[in-house]
Amino acid sequence: VMDRFGDKKFDTEDVQRSLDEQGPFQNAFLQEIERMNTLMSEIVRSLHELGLGFAGELTMSEAMEKLQDALSLDKVPGKWMAWPSLRGLTEWCHDLGARLVQLEEGVGNPMEIPDVTWISGLINPQSFLTAIRQQTAQRTSQELDKLIIQTDVTKKSIDDIDTPSRDGAFVHGLSLQGARWDIKSGVVQKSNPREMYFGMPVINCRA
Repeated sequence: VMDRFGDKKFDTEDVQRSLDEQGPFQNAFLQEIERMNTLMSEIVRSLHELGLGFAGELTMSEAMEKLQDALSLDKVPGKWMAWPSLRGLTEWCHDLGARLVQLEEGVGNPMEIPDVTWISGLINPQSFLTAIRQQTAQRTSQELDKLIIQTDVTKKSIDDIDTPSRDGAFVHGLSLQGARWDIKSGVVQKSNPREMYFGMPVINCRA
């Protein structure tokens, strides 16, 4: 874990300096990298502490023993659980790596909203949806609390999208359980045999 994530940290001040202006999406992005920094700091701190315990330089505490037990059983330690997850530690680390890649891409171009955002790869997806409402409120001079999010399911996959949404944001990463989405007719249908989950096509979220 340390080899893979030990040096992963975002310089929020550097990102802020690179912004020409700080709009709703930039605010949501900065909040996201701050939350990720908090998680990465806890991972590094707890593993370093456990290493000192193994080396005999620290007395093993109850928290360190719980961390050791979780790691040996391939479970995500409780204090690492920055978002709800039922994954084992190995799969969770793979998911964490993918989340970091999305944030790193955002750091590379913080003024541009991605063509499609992996919304289930955000620690706080609600802040991203709020940013959509805020941007619409600013553009149309409407009251924020009178706007809601409308979701329009498209017939497109991620590879079909090459420009951002003109009136909201394209998102992906959602799925149906116990049902499927009929892309041609645009309605919910019964699942196919032995199909537990159905990955949704790209969804346009607009206020």
